[in-house]
Amino acid sequence: MDLYDYPSPLTRFRKYVKTMADDTLLTVTGLPKGQRIRLAALDSYNGMVANVDPAAGGSFSPVGDASDIRSTDSAEGRETADLAIKIEDYDGVWVPAGGKLLGMDITGAREDELARSLFYSDTSESVLSSTGVRKGDSYTAKVQFPAQPTDDQLAKLDFAQLRMPELANVPAIAGAKAADFTGSARGDLERARGLEATLSGTGFFSNGTEGQVPSLSGHGAGRITSLLDADQMIGDDEQYAVAMALMAREQGMPARVVMGFYPEEYRPDQAVNLTGSDVHAWVEIAFEGGGMGSFQPHAK
Repeated sequence: MDLYDYPSPLTRFRKYVKTMADDTLLTVTGLPKGQRIRLAALDSYNGMVANVDPAAGGSFSPVGDASDIRSTDSAEGRETADLAIKIEDYDGVWVPAGGKLLGMDITGAREDELARSLFYSDTSESVLSSTGVRKGDSYTAKVQFPAQPTDDQLAKLDFAQLRMPELANVPAIAGAKAADFTGSARGDLERARGLEATLSGTGFFSNGTEGQVPSLSGHGAGRITSLLDADQMIGDDEQYAVAMALMAREQGMPARVVMGFYPEEYRPDQAVNLTGSDVHAWVEIAFEGGGMGSFQPHAK
């Protein structure tokens, strides 16, 4: 895989949440309560966009037999689910799924074409199609969602010693503000929660829709600088998630941005319409022996 060929899904974030807020992007049946549909885990940054590390192309392997991607579904602490997904107004190379992918049952007119185009990364738990998915595509993804560690569990752990891709053109204010936001926090979890709490607790939410205060889209160095340097931080998930991830990385935390979907109301036994307003971005930080801790830095 040459990941330089594929754009970051985060570049379309504002389009989804602002101009397609009421449009059904996909429907899903079987999503367990509290779990999320993932598009991609973004661990690199070049001053303009957060993206999947292009050097990680080797971690995306051809799926081959889509019905049996993983050999076992008995990983400890994981919840297994069959997600019946139908693509509506969403289109792109990043395939909506969730968690560790065990297999896919693809149906519809493009069954063979789509099956041949799939690549999967177990490291980021994300699926890519070289031809992309589009309206009318449908499939059932058998996945394992990771156990969600509690803060009591994470507080006993250190950050994982992972080799993360080098970041480029990180705005200088990210490092300075990170030191301010973590303050006197001591433990690793406490430092990460300090970043999250300051962003979500003192920031103001706006995605620039009618009736809201102006809020520029994007997450380049200039936009992140203006967010963190303002008397009143204003932005949406896109800006807050990237800002926290950059500040966390400046503090030595193995952080990445994840983009995906989750509904306001879960109905696992019914088809749930996921609209543009259900698109979100959050932060994951790796803890040694504890998996990925999830953080929600966006303002309410």
